[in-house]
Amino acid sequence: MAVGAAVERAYTRWVADQLRTPVPIGEVLPLLVKASSRRRLVRLRPSNGDRIDAVLVEVLRDGSPIVEADLTPDTEQSLRRSDETELDYVADGIEYSLITRFADSLPEAGKLRFAPTTILLRSQRRQWYRVLVNDGSEVRIGGRIRTIVDFGGSGIAFEMNPDEDGDLVSGHELGVIRICLPGQQVIEAAAVVRHVDSDARSGPDSRTGPGSAPGKTRRCGVELARIGDFDRDRLCRAVAAREREILGRRQHPRGAVPAGSIALVSRDTGRARVRRLLDIGSGGARFAMEPEADVDLVAGVRLPVIELRLRGLPSISVSASVARIRRDGGEVSIGVEFRDISAANRETLARYARSAAWGQLR
Repeated sequence: MAVGAAVERAYTRWVADQLRTPVPIGEVLPLLVKASSRRRLVRLRPSNGDRIDAVLVEVLRDGSPIVEADLTPDTEQSLRRSDETELDYVADGIEYSLITRFADSLPEAGKLRFAPTTILLRSQRRQWYRVLVNDGSEVRIGGRIRTIVDFGGSGIAFEMNPDEDGDLVSGHELGVIRICLPGQQVIEAAAVVRHVDSDARSGPDSRTGPGSAPGKTRRCGVELARIGDFDRDRLCRAVAAREREILGRRQHPRGAVPAGSIALVSRDTGRARVRRLLDIGSGGARFAMEPEADVDLVAGVRLPVIELRLRGLPSISVSASVARIRRDGGEVSIGVEFRDISAANRETLARYARSAAWGQLR
């Protein structure tokens, strides 16, 4: 089975390569600079690891791309060990792939530098970009309800239930599916399965809805084979809106917090964990991790309540999910993204973070 899967992946890659042509050397740098000036969402594909979502923020004079990405220890190791990394992005509906390799991490948190290159491939056909979804996004396939992972103008990916979705294999026609995105009318389209993860993801996961199996998930990618022009347009506008939201959240300022600031972290009905708060912004926060006690806090885990206690502010309670685990020398920290926070509290934290960033807190 493993050999067959490897052959299928190699064939798929070969087919994709036939649809791509090199961009003339003189056009490479201008195309990169144009993409970085608009802070394009990009996808990093190291040769020996999983895909990583990032933002292209700058191109140095020597042609080195600079991206912002939230890395886990595993994804960082994949980048460092890869012989090459493809940096994929879409501009004007056309997909580009830059062949490069990881160079180093910059002092600014989350910024990575890649080696300059003159190899840029341009797709010969138009592609649809995928973005991560908001909470509450789901797809209904007959009587099944599954959680959507990402979506684009041509398809979606969703979490499978290993015990119930054994019939979902490449080429399987699903008939008409119903895509439910927060704030959008239901979109109906005929769909076909195009890809199923070959390896199950394992690890603690607090998602226990009908589309999730605790501790084990796989993903299924489907193509929207038949969809009306009106629904396709709505889907593309939803992608654009979500992309603006993701980019906006990355631009939210983060500020360090005064000594003594803490986060009371609750995952279940037990006693809240008291953790040292490190920094905060309107979209999320970071607190110190205790590796042995917090082994269950992995990316994607939901935290029903986090109580933030900062000097000069009344306590603020929000819900959040773990976005990343970060290692700085000997310190390990957990970055969380706020899920349920009032507009007033978000604005309060935004002002607090700006003040801290400007050095006005003492």
